[in-house]
Amino acid sequence: RTTASSSEEGASSSCPTVSSILPTSATISWQRPKDNGSEITNYYLQYRTRGDRKWTNISIPARPSFQGEVRFELTNLKPSASIEVAVAAKNSLGLGAFSAIAPFTTACAVKPSKVGSIFPRVLNGTCARLEFHVPSGGGM
Repeated sequence: RTTASSSEEGASSSCPTVSSILPTSATISWQRPKDNGSEITNYYLQYRTRGDRKWTNISIPARPSFQGEVRFELTNLKPSASIEVAVAAKNSLGLGAFSAIAPFTTACAVKPSKVGSIFPRVLNGTCARLEFHVPSGGGM
């Protein structure tokens, strides 16, 4: 992790919150930090699988719409993965300190797709059998 050498450099971000956790994605949000007199130009999101030493870094350009809460959808995650995320903001003074780490675990299962065509087979006057194709994505 990278941290600024002084609390007066850059802009420090609040601890992110994680929501809408799915097997391969999650929404990361945090409050826009004070810019210390210099407009925020970028946010940096770091994430890793818990226990890994190496962080993956994502640069997110700041937009005027990021006035209060900043949201980012983190994708291409693995199901049932224990993930850690942290965020920082950058302005003309430099990169602010990274936030505290927010841990979360991605969902473990993928919803199965819709069952396709159903074929009823009458066995006798009071009994029938239903046949269908097993849906993809873990159904049955």
